[in-house]
Amino acid sequence: MVGTVTGDVVFQGSGAESNEMESESMRVAFAAQLTILCGLMQILLYVLRCGGVCRWLSQPLVSGYTTAAAVHVTVHQLPLLMGISIVRHRGILAVFWIFLNIASGIRRVLPATLVVSFVSLVILAGGKVLNSCWSTRFPIPWELVLIIFATVSSVQFDLSGQYGIQIVGPIPTGLSPPSLPSFFFSQELFLTALALAVVGYGLQASLGMMFAHKHGYPFHSNQELLAMGLCNSIGGVFQCFPVSGSISRSTVQESTGGQTQVTSLVSALIILLILLKFGPLFQQLPKTVLAVIILVNLQGVFAQVKDVQKLWNTDRLDLVVWVVTLLSALVFNLDLGLGIAIVFSLLTIVFRTQRARSSVLGHIAGTDCYRDLEKYANVIYLHTILR
Repeated sequence: MVGTVTGDVVFQGSGAESNEMESESMRVAFAAQLTILCGLMQILLYVLRCGGVCRWLSQPLVSGYTTAAAVHVTVHQLPLLMGISIVRHRGILAVFWIFLNIASGIRRVLPATLVVSFVSLVILAGGKVLNSCWSTRFPIPWELVLIIFATVSSVQFDLSGQYGIQIVGPIPTGLSPPSLPSFFFSQELFLTALALAVVGYGLQASLGMMFAHKHGYPFHSNQELLAMGLCNSIGGVFQCFPVSGSISRSTVQESTGGQTQVTSLVSALIILLILLKFGPLFQQLPKTVLAVIILVNLQGVFAQVKDVQKLWNTDRLDLVVWVVTLLSALVFNLDLGLGIAIVFSLLTIVFRTQRARSSVLGHIAGTDCYRDLEKYANVIYLHTILR
């Protein structure tokens, strides 16, 4: 979304005579401007206490939405697992078009890439099984072990040159100097910044609520708005893109045992060291290894499909919300799909209020309890009391 918008603004503002280097620098400047605008809007939403919009995100909606997001991530990782290049699609039915492109390019699959993917999958999945059986207190970081093993193997056997396996490639080192971009195109970027602020927060809130429900801790919606606003406002000064929750990275961190802010702090420091000094060490890392790490750690998100049976037995209207959320996020992409899901969820609330259920309660002999006469046989109907 950011790339599409910045490209359109560059085309409007630079004209046909602009060379490629100038267009690229303008893209970076517009992306930084978009990031700062997005951050300022999120801070404004925090001041207005708009984090309460999370009340509209019911548990079935969050479950269906994060499952759809996991499907998006999986489909985008499949070409890396098979070593093929495809045309990327955006907008309506993007996931299905990408899947069709993958199916049409199945003959171009690189056997060497499939072998690396399979070996990586066996190492990572097997390592997680070992952790669950014997290393519950001090689990081995198999993701890190796999990355080191794959990088060393790629260098030793020249996987890129000899077998054509895609690698990460050059990683620029150093940080961009802080600078405030010009806000000349603020009017053109305003609506996009607002959409990014809202949709980015919606995805962040969905992930936060999912993990909060799983691990039993509170989720502070307004605090998330402030955190995202500060990250975007400060990040834009360093030419960063707008940030939000990443389902792939979040699941990797959660599955490796990270549950506190210390984990994110350590991760940020390691990334900073890589940017400043150690980036070239990972240039030979095969991309398919990263895809395997992401897919293996998404299994916890896909496990939410089990909610379908539970919702069928308890509340079928919630099941409809789950299915509609999943389909809308798959068909209309994550941003528009989230809006459709929220509107549909609100309509179900209206439907429930218009069809409120009432029941006659009967007394359970020897107690002060009353239960529904239609559901319980051994209750006594009292003609003089209706509760």
